[in-house]
Amino acid sequence: MKHGWVLLLLLTLALTACEPRPDNSASSAPAFELYLLAGDNTRGSDLLNTSLDNLILAETPLLTTADLLSYDRSTHTLELTETGMEKVTALLESGFQVAGIPFVIVSGGERLYAGAFWTPLSSQSFDGVVIMDPAFLSEGNTLQISLGYPGSDFFNGTDPRDDAKLMDALDEAGILK
Repeated sequence: MKHGWVLLLLLTLALTACEPRPDNSASSAPAFELYLLAGDNTRGSDLLNTSLDNLILAETPLLTTADLLSYDRSTHTLELTETGMEKVTALLESGFQVAGIPFVIVSGGERLYAGAFWTPLSSQSFDGVVIMDPAFLSEGNTLQISLGYPGSDFFNGTDPRDDAKLMDALDEAGILK
């Protein structure tokens, strides 16, 4: 009888060890990541006809949750750390494309939407999501994610910036205003 209990205990432990564990990888993925595209031959205007899944992202993100001090949901303004702003400034000073520098916003490992860094020196309009070159428009260490260039009248489609998954992740990270 004593051996029966031991055998039952061992069997219970073995079955418990085989139970699938919940996948916490999504919750440990950063709330916010801004990726550039791999290679440097894609223009912002190329994004409009390309599926998010077909875009090849750079190996590491340009910005992550660690680079954000806050995200204002009402204006979609990102307040960046000094290091975060230095990354953006270095990118844009290295040679700006008048057709935009494309990026993809990712939250929890999921691609949410694409956009492009844009310069007010460009004569090309853009009907997507834009982040204007902060050298011209920014106050302090902020970037604003806007719709269309040269203004929102040029934007077509549904505004992707208020994605519930992204807003929930930013709120959980304690940086959503």
